Amino acid sequence: MLPARDGTSVPVSIVHRRDLDRSQPQPLLLYGYGSYGEPTDPAWDAERLALVDCGAVHAIAHVRGGGELGAHWHASGRRREKANSFDDLVACAEALVGGGLGDGGALGLEGRSAGGLLVGAAAARRPDLFKAVLASVPFLDPAGTLQDGSLPLTSNEWEEFGNPNEVGAHDDILGFSPLHRVPPGARMPRCLLLPALNDARTGFWEALKFAHAIRTN
Repeated sequence: MLPARDGTSVPVSIVHRRDLDRSQPQPLLLYGYGSYGEPTDPAWDAERLALVDCGAVHAIAHVRGGGELGAHWHASGRRREKANSFDDLVACAEALVGGGLGDGGALGLEGRSAGGLLVGAAAARRPDLFKAVLASVPFLDPAGTLQDGSLPLTSNEWEEFGNPNEVGAHDDILGFSPLHRVPPGARMPRCLLLPALNDARTGFWEALKFAHAIRTN
């Protein structure tokens, strides 16, 4: 468990080689999802194990919005409380680096779909903290995409993130939308964005728009 900004304890799963040199920080890849009440269960994965075998540390931050600790954990990271998810991820990264487990000069984030929203928002909040971001089919423009109720599944997404066609929710979503929160003049982490041409929830244009935003920042 690691402390969030508001004092909430956030579960974190960590794997590394048994013979890891703990006398100095190691490269760290931090993964997160944190939406729809879906738990992210640690599991064997060849790519992650290959990374760990090379000496890196891999961690999963079970941030609010997921289902790891029950319905209240989901509720405290959705709609108007969605910002807790991003704050939790940043706090976990800070704690891992501050505790000497991760190298602040080699700290990466990974997320997929709604996890792409998580890592994109975290990077926009603290571009100085992270060195690289891997986001697959990332949900990076919620303020734009969620306005279009004709898109598949959008009305269901309103229950999770809010409906930007409503005044209060629009402001909330703009407050965490990665596309709209790129800090002017900030040096963003290196980003590898992997959109899909035919994803029903997340259009490829979201990654393209985010790439343009960070390149012209």
